[in-house]
Amino acid sequence: MDIKKKNRFNLIDAFVVLIILALIAGTVYFAFKENNEFQSELRTKNITYTVLLENVDKDFLNVFETDGHVLNSSTLEYIGKISKIKTEKAGVWTDKAEKDAAGDGYTVIKKEYGDVYDVYITITAKASMDERGIAYIDRQRITVGTCVPLRFGNFSVQAHITAFSTN
Repeated sequence: MDIKKKNRFNLIDAFVVLIILALIAGTVYFAFKENNEFQSELRTKNITYTVLLENVDKDFLNVFETDGHVLNSSTLEYIGKISKIKTEKAGVWTDKAEKDAAGDGYTVIKKEYGDVYDVYITITAKASMDERGIAYIDRQRITVGTCVPLRFGNFSVQAHITAFSTN
């Protein structure tokens, strides 16, 4: 008795073909992605950005030094050098207002906390710029409003970028 096996395309064969196509597509994607990252490294610019560290205790203010190095606390990669430091008493905006000295407007009253400060640190660095003009330092996106994990010596903090400019 001669039984012939029919060649049919079944569900398992379809999955195998899809997996092979996905592997090929992934390889091509990462090959082009690496080339784009290499090209973006060629488009480096000097940038200056300011970060806000909120409610820093008075005892830690000596950690920040002009010309000090700044690291990304997640990757421990260098992301810039401190060029300027500004501190002001931390506080919260109240729901009360007082008349301006000129008498033509009002100013909302800010209630200060104890010995805590808001620290504005201006950082200069070299950044890779993508085709949209967005800066990256060590794969960390540098845009106003972005939260950045920073490390100054042994002091680590989450900071928000408040200003950004290219030089």
